[in-house]
Amino acid sequence: MTSPPSTPVILLAFANDRLDDRRYLRNLPEELRANVTLDEILDALQHPSYRGRIAVVHYGGHARGDGLQLETSVGGAALAHASGLARVRGQRGSLPSEDRWPSG
Repeated sequence: MTSPPSTPVILLAFANDRLDDRRYLRNLPEELRANVTLDEILDALQHPSYRGRIAVVHYGGHARGDGLQLETSVGGAALAHASGLARVRGQRGSLPSEDRWPSG
């Protein structure tokens, strides 16, 4: 089922460090029961059907001032630099304005 183009999209992203027990966020898997890699976030941000519709991006996990700590394909940690994420987000156009959102 395809959503109408005016319907806003909320992107939820969660990542953890499953290899370093000191940094493992034990309750994080319960928040969404999924972990995200950089490729999965980029795929979602660049997906043609979401163009101009992503209204909120929520991230739960470790972060630093210069980026988000995402998972690698083997469960370790990798930094996704904020500047790169912002550049990808900026290439997708502006967020939808309130007058494009369905009411009610």
